Amino acid sequence: MSRFKRNAAVTATEIDDGIFLVEPETQDIFFLDAMGSGLWRLLAEPQSLAAMQDVVREAFPDQPAQALDTDVAAALQEMVERRLVLSAEA
Repeated sequence: MSRFKRNAAVTATEIDDGIFLVEPETQDIFFLDAMGSGLWRLLAEPQSLAAMQDVVREAFPDQPAQALDTDVAAALQEMVERRLVLSAEA
């Protein structure tokens, strides 16, 4: 099972409920919303997609599980595509 981790070269700055990330190669700045910020915090330690989805489902028990799983997968995929998060083989 694939695990993911923060790109250690990314600079993170927390402001209020969001986090701003700076990608080191391009110097592009990204703002993480509540979902992205939560995932970034979870990724303080390498995590699998399934583990992150479990945490988010537990945090929002009144929301449809499938919708949450889709949102987590999409947010993680975007962070991987932007090289903010890397695959970390277990």
